[in-house]
Amino acid sequence: MDTVTQQNATNAEELASSSEELSAQAENLKTTVHELALKIGNIDDNQKTSGKQQFLKKKKKKII
Repeated sequence: MDTVTQQNATNAEELASSSEELSAQAENLKTTVHELALKIGNIDDNQKTSGKQQFLKKKKKKII
């Protein structure tokens, strides 16, 4: 029983660590994509909408 408890605790720690790492990587990717979008002129630096919202706005404009 102690072994199972220790394994569960170890797995929980590894999962928490992996989650933190993934969150950090996602934030880095978000920053990189934002910087790229600024460089190619797809967004204004003052805009607060997400990339998905920007994409949908552009798609609607093309359809109309």
